[in-house]
Amino acid sequence: MDDRVALEAIMNKLKRTPHLFQKFVSSSAGKDVRVIAIGGKAVAAMERISAADFRSNLELGGTAQPYEIDGCLKTSSIILFCLRLLILKVCASLRKNIPIPR
Repeated sequence: MDDRVALEAIMNKLKRTPHLFQKFVSSSAGKDVRVIAIGGKAVAAMERISAADFRSNLELGGTAQPYEIDGCLKTSSIILFCLRLLILKVCASLRKNIPIPR
């Protein structure tokens, strides 16, 4: 969102609907890594990519491919924090700005 007027228009439209605004990170536009954790451990991950949109959602035309879980993802403080905070046994965490090796 480049201007406050447009942001306020969206906020007014969503007034009684739960929503979350996030800062746009241009370096992660169109890609992210989704990590699935079960029992406090990362067990699976996928890289989601979109060439047509800044969002990488599959339902918006993005594609997914397996992503190797390395030591960093297995012990990710974000994943473990979400599990403990929400008292979850299963959790999916979206990580942006992860260097994606090629």
